[in-house]
Amino acid sequence: MQIKLIRTYNKLIKIKGSWDEMVHNSQFDAPFYSWIWYERWWKHFGESYELFIILAENKTGQLLGIAPLMKEKKSLKGLNVTELSFIDNGIGPRNSIIHRNSEQGHQSIHTIVEYLSNQNDEWDYIKLNKIDEDAPYLRNFEKCIKIFNLKIIKITSDKSPYLKIKTDFETYMINTFKRKQRYNIKREAKRLSNEDGYKLICFNKPHEMKNAIEIAFEVSKASWKGKIGTDMTSSEQTKGFYTDLTHHFAQLGQVQIWILFVEEKPIAIEYQLVNKKKIYLLVSDFDEKYKKLSPGTSLLYNIIEKFHEEQISEFDFCGGVYDYKMKWATNIRELISYQVFSKKITSTFIYKCKNTILPMLRKFKPTISL
Repeated sequence: MQIKLIRTYNKLIKIKGSWDEMVHNSQFDAPFYSWIWYERWWKHFGESYELFIILAENKTGQLLGIAPLMKEKKSLKGLNVTELSFIDNGIGPRNSIIHRNSEQGHQSIHTIVEYLSNQNDEWDYIKLNKIDEDAPYLRNFEKCIKIFNLKIIKITSDKSPYLKIKTDFETYMINTFKRKQRYNIKREAKRLSNEDGYKLICFNKPHEMKNAIEIAFEVSKASWKGKIGTDMTSSEQTKGFYTDLTHHFAQLGQVQIWILFVEEKPIAIEYQLVNKKKIYLLVSDFDEKYKKLSPGTSLLYNIIEKFHEEQISEFDFCGGVYDYKMKWATNIRELISYQVFSKKITSTFIYKCKNTILPMLRKFKPTISL
């Protein structure tokens, strides 16, 4: 098995075909693990980082594993350090090392960790956030870390709710909500549907997307996220990223934008990616002016009913545990994070601080961090 390191955008462009072929033959076959997701992210957000994508290939050049990493120089409490991390700034729902679903694919994890160990001078620590705890390589990854005498801290970092669709919609409602809750949800949905000019449209055709994404931007900016600068238009980079993604995935039939209108005005949206029979919710926003109408509840009620009719297998809410997501979800996905430390003196010091000294200090002052 051989390693290649992608450090330039020009080299990243050349591996599109092999990247996507491997993803399609893996357990990571989701839009946010595709080549275009990382390439577009890098185009819009990568200016302050260096690419550090590790590829593991067999002797014939077939791609077996990918560690989609980037490199950043940081100051940590006065220490100048070099951090490796997944290519992400929080906009992606999950991250992972990606590998082919084969024996050699699983073995690529050992090769990737060995390479990282041998490149000790390139980094001080690696931050790997938001990994699905069911990712098939994790035990092997932890084992390899120990084999190469690297230090590691493992954290259960977050939870991500999702809905497994196994029954008809009415049975789902009965199993998920108490009678009074069901009554209130249906009442709220019906009340909104009686408003003048009410309509709910799912935009999923390529020719519809230019208009649909602009409407989504408008609603997102009018949401509570717009007030704190985390909406879909919070920066030109964020807006450009969603615009590019929408254009690309629309050509593949892998994006849909639900828009709820009242009096011909858009008041709520859901931005979803689609892969086979799975739906991934990336953005859910509503105009704050219409909060009293409970547009989010009405939107989800109608969307989930539609997904039952279409026999969607899973509706992944993505992101963290918010009340509105937990209300509808049937399952929770645990997300874990790793911090891996190199063999350098600085890294060993940081590891000891994080793993030993800080936990002791937090017993006396919980707000201390590093």
